[in-house]
Amino acid sequence: MTLDVFHEMSAEGIRPLNGEELERLQHSFHERQFDLAIDLRRRPETRKYLKMSGARYTVAYDAGEDGEWLSIV
Repeated sequence: MTLDVFHEMSAEGIRPLNGEELERLQHSFHERQFDLAIDLRRRPETRKYLKMSGARYTVAYDAGEDGEWLSIV
């Protein structure tokens, strides 16, 4: 499942979801009952969707001392 939450030019950031879009997204997450959700973006503004997914395990990039790597969050 991919999320369409960014403007056409991703440099413009996340586009705000209206109440109906957000409700549909939450319903879709709940129906699918994910075990794993992976966020391949390197920016933290999409982490809220990982939490919203309700997935048992979530993975995202972490910019730590040793450079960027995927981390279970």
